[in-house]
Amino acid sequence: MIFNPISGRRAEESYFNTFVGALDTAGHEVEVCRTKAAHDATRLAAESCELGLDLICVRGGDGTIHESANGLTREGPPMLPIPAGTENILSKYLGIQRSANSLLAAVAAGQTRQLRLAEVNGRKFMLLAGLPYDGEVIRRLAEARTGNISYKTYVWPTISTLLGYRGPDIIIRVDDEEVYRGRAQALVGKMPRYALGVKILRQADPADDWLDVAVFPRRWVLPLIWDCLRMWVSPGWRARRTAYFKGRLVEVEAAEPCPLQVDGEFAGYLPATFRPTDHVVNFLAAPGRFEQTPSIWTRARRGLEVPDGARVTS
Repeated sequence: MIFNPISGRRAEESYFNTFVGALDTAGHEVEVCRTKAAHDATRLAAESCELGLDLICVRGGDGTIHESANGLTREGPPMLPIPAGTENILSKYLGIQRSANSLLAAVAAGQTRQLRLAEVNGRKFMLLAGLPYDGEVIRRLAEARTGNISYKTYVWPTISTLLGYRGPDIIIRVDDEEVYRGRAQALVGKMPRYALGVKILRQADPADDWLDVAVFPRRWVLPLIWDCLRMWVSPGWRARRTAYFKGRLVEVEAAEPCPLQVDGEFAGYLPATFRPTDHVVNFLAAPGRFEQTPSIWTRARRGLEVPDGARVTS
């Protein structure tokens, strides 16, 4: 068990303790290791691969899970994310809930889901990267953070960014072709789900070797706020000017400093080069979570039958 003590609230430790106690009662040998500094989770995950353990559990937010995944390999033990952060995008994608019963059901079923990591400027990530507005929010949050955070912690960095920050013009290239030039909010990644359940990268499949790119052209901030509200109320809604691309090489640059967030962590400034990697990690998922029919795009890429009349967008 990799345990990040500054993720989540102390009140949430009860279901974690119940889960650990149930495993111990069932005869499993459990060791809880607390992180004390950055990259501890990566080191502990790598050590678990060398020790030949059966399962690694990570109690923390998406940032802690991101660090741990960097230390695991395809041949290593599967990971069970224990949601304790603010948004917990990966846990929600896998169907893992904040309860001991949900965690125990995932362990008992043993159903795994493979996720392929991507990289940006040599740094591996699982979910998505955003710029410049959410990059600036995360930058301001990182400067002010002193311990545990919650949704309330994001309020002032978000408001101050939306009201006082004008991102620079950016240039986006997908597979060596320029697809956008101008001011915009852009997301690049592997995960269809974003914060608050909004599915911005709606065609993304974390298991494939593609990168998805969504671009929201903007010259000022009020239309961007409106887009966010519309997508929150109706996750499938899409602004008419939104551009969507898929590729295996994505390059983004700007003439001025432009902040970048990766998996909810501040990751410096542009330029940035994104590409998929061969680093695959196995995650435990909720029973029956991925038994539904794959998306049209995924089925087309895998050579599966696509219903008549269906259209694969690019």
